[in-house]
Amino acid sequence: MNAITMLQADHQQIKTLFSRLNKTRRADIRGREEGLKELKTLLEIHLSIEERVFFPACHRSPHVGFAADTVRQLHPFMVRLLRDLVRYEVDTDEWTLTFILLQETFDDHVRALENELFPKVRERFLLAELESMSDEMLVHRLTAERSFREGWELIMHPEG
Repeated sequence: MNAITMLQADHQQIKTLFSRLNKTRRADIRGREEGLKELKTLLEIHLSIEERVFFPACHRSPHVGFAADTVRQLHPFMVRLLRDLVRYEVDTDEWTLTFILLQETFDDHVRALENELFPKVRERFLLAELESMSDEMLVHRLTAERSFREGWELIMHPEG
């Protein structure tokens, strides 16, 4: 697996979770809370992998680094929305509206990666480099997952 396919797999997993949460009823408080906990964990780990491993690696090529910076601009907004979502009661209009906005922002993020950044990365990096990136991303993921299991949270500042 290379870095791009790993991120694409994350995107699909997160989209599936959004879809599952979308189907919950307002009265299904437990289902929404459990889904939100899982979404928060997956999305924070995913954004952290992009921030700490993938985007810095993209900067090895100035052409790709600029595109990475452009795509990265949605990260602080997603972090803010996720933090707001966790604060709201899951059976409120505020939660529903914030959830919809987060899902739409994530979809925009994925489209930007797929249509703008990934083609440049494929063009500028060798497969061996992409595989090396995925190894580093996997180490980061495992460390982050362990931190979540131990009750720690990733430090994701809204400003990135």
